[in-house]
Amino acid sequence: MTKFFIGPPQHRPTRGAAMISIVASGFAAAKRHIDRAAKQARYATAASLTRTAKRLQNAMEDDVRATFDRPTKFVQHGFFTRPANISNLTAIIGIKDRQAKVLLPHIVGGARNLKTFEQKLVADAKTGAGYWMPGDGIRLNASGNMTNGQITQIAEGLRRAGKYKDIFVGVPAGHPGAPSGIWGG
Repeated sequence: MTKFFIGPPQHRPTRGAAMISIVASGFAAAKRHIDRAAKQARYATAASLTRTAKRLQNAMEDDVRATFDRPTKFVQHGFFTRPANISNLTAIIGIKDRQAKVLLPHIVGGARNLKTFEQKLVADAKTGAGYWMPGDGIRLNASGNMTNGQITQIAEGLRRAGKYKDIFVGVPAGHPGAPSGIWGG
């Protein structure tokens, strides 16, 4: 600790005049305290940045739950936080690569990528249609998506060598206003 001392002179002058002496000491200890405080400040800053980033990540996940209709856990937990540290005082909040395909069109706008089953249906159905939406009579899971079993069943029906007894692609006969799609009986 630094001490400033004001007091009687350590060496009196020979003529008897009064003299004031000021002595400053403890600079080495002060420097150690300042250095330690600097380290603590960097640590506190890194910890604060990381906690703030984590809170923002949680808020983004809450926003996904509030915005999307029955989002899957995969989509809800699509964000990550890279913590700050004392050598790099930067915390990063990002979107995980796999979830970015789903989330980015909703965040920055634009068309979403085709889902894997949509790509397969386009290839199997030999149509130019891209996005496929489940119609009436399709069972949906808790997140509002078609089950993998149903997708496989439809794809197998389309793969049969030209036999579309139960499933066909196009507009149903006699219903010119109906949308083009995959129809089943």
